[in-house]
Amino acid sequence: MTASIALGWLLGASPLLAAAKVADEAREAAEAQNATYSQELVILKDQFAGIEKLEAQLGDLRAELPSGAALPAYLNQLSTEAQKHSVTLTTITTADAVAYAPTAAEAPIAETPPADAEAPADADAAAPAAEAVPAAPAEGAGVPVTSPLVTAENFIAIPITLAFDGGYDNVLAFVESLQKGTRLTAVTAFSTTKEDAAAAAPSEDGAAKAAPAATDAVTGTMSLLIYVLLDPTAEG
Repeated sequence: MTASIALGWLLGASPLLAAAKVADEAREAAEAQNATYSQELVILKDQFAGIEKLEAQLGDLRAELPSGAALPAYLNQLSTEAQKHSVTLTTITTADAVAYAPTAAEAPIAETPPADAEAPADADAAAPAAEAVPAAPAEGAGVPVTSPLVTAENFIAIPITLAFDGGYDNVLAFVESLQKGTRLTAVTAFSTTKEDAAAAAPSEDGAAKAAPAATDAVTGTMSLLIYVLLDPTAEG
């Protein structure tokens, strides 16, 4: 009888219990995985809820740093701002794009004593004249602020040179508008020459004509850099 019960256990109940155990373990594993997926789903839902804001921010950034040269749009911006500030652009010259290269700040120069400083009374004790030498750089000085995401392979600059005429204050307002405009712009050089009033010339009867009123009109040039951040996801 005992042997029959044992044989029945081996042939019937034991395999069923083993299968049930395996099923329980599989169920627990599935429940744990489902719990993980549920947490991930909550995170994804939260992130998706703010996707419109992120897309708007990306749009603003792409306006500042487009993935292509977009020169027609920028030249239109130049023309609009010049007209707005009563500045005449006489020439606009663009050059080939150049790769981004960060530059370190120069080390400060140690102050040299004035040349006319009073000499010490004892000539033998006089110290040799000090030479201008670079001061010891502070921690982190001369190190450009960079990002590993910005490289010479994906960040380029396009040089642009402008020649212009206009009132000096108008020109300054024009320059400021470019630096605060939609497209990221760096002014790297700027120079102006004042348009002097013509000298007084004598009239036919010998009397000198009155000199024209002074003017703040200037002519000048400026050099700009606009930037392009290439899209790494774009097909080559």
